Amino acid sequence: MNDLDALKAAHAPRDLALCNRLARVIEPTAGFFAYGVLWTLGALGLGGVGMIAGAGLGLGLGLEKGSNGLIGLGLAGFGLFALGAWLPFVRWAKRKRNAARMLVRDGRLVTGVVATSNTDRAVETAARVALAATGGAGGALQGLHWARVVFEVDGQNRAVLCPFAAQPAAGDASVVLYHPEAKYALGFDPTGRACVSGVHGG
Repeated sequence: MNDLDALKAAHAPRDLALCNRLARVIEPTAGFFAYGVLWTLGALGLGGVGMIAGAGLGLGLGLEKGSNGLIGLGLAGFGLFALGAWLPFVRWAKRKRNAARMLVRDGRLVTGVVATSNTDRAVETAARVALAATGGAGGALQGLHWARVVFEVDGQNRAVLCPFAAQPAAGDASVVLYHPEAKYALGFDPTGRACVSGVHGG
């Protein structure tokens, strides 16, 4: 069963397995890994500050240079500061994944229509580059045509990018998974595979 059929078959709130699977489409693990590498460098630097602070504390307490006690305080300072630096990253990653799960769990399937202008064609190129950068599904989606799809929810117009097998015409329909509190929505390619897109005012 493809992503779109799975969403149609499940009523909100949807099951955790489906939420987790599509949450990884919205917030891919590769993205967290890339940020994690940068964050690790910062955490190591902050750990170094902690080591200096711990050693300074030990010297202030009268411990001799090179003593086991001084080394222990330095290592404790390193661990404490490095761990403290990681806690905000863990909370940030958890918050982003939870927001993605919320979209899948409670989102509404709505139908929008293509309303792409000539100036929107540059956005299609950007979408292709972004998909290629995610790996996996990105390569499989390169042959698709991306169009701006507008839909109305609670009296307000919203717009997302959705994939089509062929260049769509103005007014062609497309299904979107939308939640008013989510920054992203899901459009679906011709095979029913979920594709993430930012939500903008229509």
